[in-house]
Order: sequence, then C-alpha cells, then structure tokens
Amino acid sequence: MYAFLVANGTCPSAAPPCFAATRGFRQPSTLGIKAYAGFGQGTVELTDWLSATGGIRYSVEKRRFSTQSFGTATGALQFSGNQARRYTQWTPKLGIEIKPARDLLVYASYAKGYKSGTFNGRATSGPALNEVLPESSDSYEIGVKSQFLDRAVTLNVSAYDVTYKNLQTTVTVRDAQGAPATALINAAEAKAKGIEAELTVRPFDGLTLNGSWGYIDGKITDTTPAAAAQGLLVGNRLTKTPKNKVAASFQYDWEMMGSEAFVRMDYAWQSSMFHTPLNQVNTFEPSYDVVNGRLGFTVPGSGSFGNEFRFSIFVNNLFDEKYALNRSFVAFADYNTANFARPREVGVSVAVDF
Repeated sequence: MYAFLVANGTCPSAAPPCFAATRGFRQPSTLGIKAYAGFGQGTVELTDWLSATGGIRYSVEKRRFSTQSFGTATGALQFSGNQARRYTQWTPKLGIEIKPARDLLVYASYAKGYKSGTFNGRATSGPALNEVLPESSDSYEIGVKSQFLDRAVTLNVSAYDVTYKNLQTTVTVRDAQGAPATALINAAEAKAKGIEAELTVRPFDGLTLNGSWGYIDGKITDTTPAAAAQGLLVGNRLTKTPKNKVAASFQYDWEMMGSEAFVRMDYAWQSSMFHTPLNQVNTFEPSYDVVNGRLGFTVPGSGSFGNEFRFSIFVNNLFDEKYALNRSFVAFADYNTANFARPREVGVSVAVDF
C-alpha cells in the first residue's frame, strides 16, 4: 500500500509572474492517490528439465483530483473542477522454462501490464479535465539464455511482442486561453515487437568484451477521433523508439601495487527516432553514437581504517557528439524547444566507502 498527495501549479510563459497584479492566470491543483496491491507467484518443477511459473497481482488505486484556474488581471476564478476515480485490475503472469543442458535455458512468457487512469493537471476547462483512461498491455516473449566454452562466452537472445490498449501519451494542445499546454491523452492501440541479443566474451582473465543489439518496431495501430485531431495518426512511430540500438564495451582489470586497476571503453549507437508521438519533422532526431572511457584503480581497505578508496579519470562523449535528449514543437505557436546532451566532458572521480 502507498499513498501520497501532489500539489502543483501552472503559470503560462505568456503571462507575467504568477503573483503579479497583471498575471495571465495561475492554476493550483492537487492530486491524491491511495494504492493497494496483493500478489502471489509460484513455480512448479514438472520434470528435472521443465518448469512452469504462474503469478497474479490485484491492484486497487484511488485518485482524487482538484484544480482551479484564476485568470485576468483581477485574479477572478475562471474554472474549477474535481474528479475522483477508483481503478481495479487483475494482472496475471505465466511462464515456462526448458533446460535441456546445464548452461542452456529456453523460455516463453506472457504478462499483462497495467497503468491506472488519471487526470490532466493543466486542464483549464471541463472537457480538458476528462479522465485519461487506464492503459493496459499484453506482452509475449520467447528467448534463449546460454553459456559455452567453459562459460567464457554468454549469449542471450529474445524476441517479444507487446500490444498496448488505451496507450497514454503526451501531446501539446491549445488551452482555453489559446496558450500551449501539455496534455495526456489516450491512443486507441499501439504495438511494439522486437529482438534483443547480448554477447559477453571473457577470452582470458581480466578482459571482458560485451556487445548487444536491439531492434524494435513500435507504432500506433489504431487511434481515436480526439487523438487523431491532435495529430496522433495510425502508423506514427512510438515516442523515443529508435528501430536499432547497438552497444559495445571492453574492460580490462589487473592488479597493480596492491590495488585493482582497470580501463574501460563504452560505445553506443542508435538509429533515428521522433521525440513526440506526433512525429513532426521538428522533433526528428538523426542517428548518433557516443563513446565514453574511464581509467582508474581501487585500493581495498585494511586495518582499523577499513575503507575502500576509488579513483578514476573519465571522458564522456569523447568525440563531442551533438544530439538532443528532448525536442518539442508546437505548430500553432510556431516554436521549437530542445534540450541537448552534455558536450565532451573530462573529469576525475574520487570515492571513499565509510
């Protein structure tokens, strides 16, 4: 069980400071949440190489939301609203595992996911305060986990298929005052299917090589009239979902004068993506890659001092790649925003465990 209360407020950028005499409007709001859940899971060993797992969770969540909008220079109340909902959901999980050899595991699983409904904290009219429906998902996965060559090589491969219903997604809309506002809406349905592969090789003591590849095809497969009116169309790619991702790393560890030294390099690449579900060209992010490196050592604690000391020199974004962590575009206001990743960064890290 958990419970919490969120208090929030909005002052649009088009308005002067919220509490100035000439303010546009201000909007305090509160969201109270109480949640309860019970769950259980068990595994049955059917044979010495076959097992089945089943689990189920029951969730109850109560949400109570209230908001007020004070507009114009006089601060008069323009809008107020209250909403309350109770959400319940059963979410099962099923799996089967086959282990034909000591270092080989084949598995298949099904799981139902769930995200409760909610309300838009920036609603400035009755229709905007309407409930955002709960989101659910049905996910299927099959995979293989394996080790060979005396466990010097680890190879894991999986494939998955996920269907989302009432997908909750964020868009920018025009509010009652004509200013841009962020709103959470439901898309009717979306689908994501993909493959993941990970390889780890330890050719000799001290050296570890890692490589991974992921492919995902995530799209809106059905929509509602309200979502389509905002530009959320069938065929749009899911938010921040590059089709391909590749990562590689190596780390070499060795002993040096009583300490444990290491050198590590990481490489990551991803294909292009959109930062919003509307897939506007202004929110398109081209493919990019990033290289990070680190060199350091660890001195074990000893005696009464007993504290471990760690020191490293690092460089992040070695080749100073320029890419955005987030982009947004508001067509009716004709403006773009972007938050860019940190440029090349060189530094020193020191840590002591007490």
